[in-house]
Amino acid sequence: ALKAGVDGLILVCAGAGGFELSHVTLTRGIHIPDGEDMAERLLTQWSELSSRDQETIPAQGFDQSKLELSKAGYRLPER
Repeated sequence: ALKAGVDGLILVCAGAGGFELSHVTLTRGIHIPDGEDMAERLLTQWSELSSRDQETIPAQGFDQSKLELSKAGYRLPER
């Protein structure tokens, strides 16, 4: 079950009689161009990746795609 809350999307997780909540937000993240050393670059930029400054609450799944595209330099047309 999904519920929008002040701290992000909230997922109710359940199994074998146990119940938990999972909170979903998106950090601003980073963009790493293709290359053989992507894993190493990811590790060296981990603190920037995990920074919760400017984190957002996605209203829909496409919000992540829009964020990824904007970091890669693409702009969506204005409506």
